[in-house]
Formats: sequence, C-alpha cells, structure tokens
Amino acid sequence: MLYARADSVETYCTAAEYNLLKSEVTKLAEGYVDDRVWTFIAGRREFPTTSRDGQKAHFEKRPGHEGTDARGARKQIRGV
Repeated sequence: MLYARADSVETYCTAAEYNLLKSEVTKLAEGYVDDRVWTFIAGRREFPTTSRDGQKAHFEKRPGHEGTDARGARKQIRGV
C-alpha cells in the first residue's frame, strides 16, 4: 500500500513470495507464457461477463425494480 508522502510501497507478502512474484513478472516481460498464464487470462476474460450477468440478475430481482435495467432506467418495450 502506498501512503501519502511515502517513498516506498508496503507489501503484504514475505520476501520469498515477493521474489517469486518478481521472477514471474520478468518471465512475462520477456515473452515467456506458460499454461498457467493462459488459464489466468481465460478467467480474466470471462470475469466481466459473469460479473455483469450477476449484477443484472441482482437488480432484476430487487423489489420495486421490475421493468428497469441495471441502471434503474425503464426498459424499452418494443412493438408498443
């Protein structure tokens, strides 16, 4: 965490964990991508979709919000 006027970042990991993190970042920077990275990327690409779907379902189930979208705007009814 970086505090105002601080000259360093306070980390919440051990020195060994930090060294592992640095080596993994170095591998990525050098273009080395293994199967773990591809799995992570696939999960990151899927997250926004599932997150939006969950938010949409949440708002649609809220009492008093029937007929509104996730922003609270009234849904357009086509053909009327």
